[in-house]
Amino acid sequence: MDLDGMATWDATAAKLLNQTKPEMAEQFIAWLRSKVGEDALPLWSKDDDWVSVGIHFRSPDGPRYLSLAGRRDERVWSGSIQDVTRETVLRQRVAEAERLEAIGRFSSGVAHNFNNMLAIITVCLADAEERLSKQEDADAEVVRDVRDACDAAARAALVTENLGRLAQRDERSDICDVQALCTQAVEGLRRVAIDGLKIVETVPPELYVRQEPGVLEQVLNNLLVNANYALRSTESPTVWLHGTQSEGFGVRTLQLTVCDNGPGVPPEIEPQLFEPFVSSKGKDGTGLGLATASESIRRIGGQLAHRAREGGGAEFVIML
Repeated sequence: MDLDGMATWDATAAKLLNQTKPEMAEQFIAWLRSKVGEDALPLWSKDDDWVSVGIHFRSPDGPRYLSLAGRRDERVWSGSIQDVTRETVLRQRVAEAERLEAIGRFSSGVAHNFNNMLAIITVCLADAEERLSKQEDADAEVVRDVRDACDAAARAALVTENLGRLAQRDERSDICDVQALCTQAVEGLRRVAIDGLKIVETVPPELYVRQEPGVLEQVLNNLLVNANYALRSTESPTVWLHGTQSEGFGVRTLQLTVCDNGPGVPPEIEPQLFEPFVSSKGKDGTGLGLATASESIRRIGGQLAHRAREGGGAEFVIML
């Protein structure tokens, strides 16, 4: 690469870089900056060596990881490129397996202890509901609150059961009415909503998906509560829950989107958003909510993704 002229490569390097022809050196350097960041590149006019640096980009046949290194001779840089895609992907898979095992063990312990307390809560609520049903002058709102709490406790039991088997493959599955599930999740959010929160739910009827019991409940509740938290200092706080179904090549896909008009995810944590113990809530968060949600959706064959919302805010998409 002549810093005053062109960047060139042999046929093997061209294939690895997904480049078809030489280009201006400054254009190639700009492309490198977009893949590895400014700090990883040499000071082209001063440094004599370019220590090995990894770059990652998407080629037509999938993600590619390369290792680059080189030396400078006056104004000309020359170097080598090594394809480390296979080794990198294997390391990622091992790390992912270890991460899932760690989350599963941690969640299993949390679920076990929480279920012990939840059992007491459920018995007390059932007892209160029974006593209220025998009172002719019982306050209707109190009766409704207790029934809602009983339903929430039953759903919480499913969620904790799901957390307890996070690191295991569960062959059980149910046909889930998505609209009914979303309506329950929104009603739960209304109970803890910040003042002035507007909730817009557009989930059409007759949407069904096969899932392990409790998975979607856990994930939706997590996303909605996170959105509610993010909107604490937002004017006209709004949460949207939207559901669609599409079909292509004989496969039906369900997409549930939860978004808000809050400040959005800080850019410095966005790349590690779904990793354990990464949180934008500071001391208020554990960093396990999105990690467990992502692994739960992955376990039932789906994907949880994040993207910045147009106009500001965060947008999380569940795809099944």
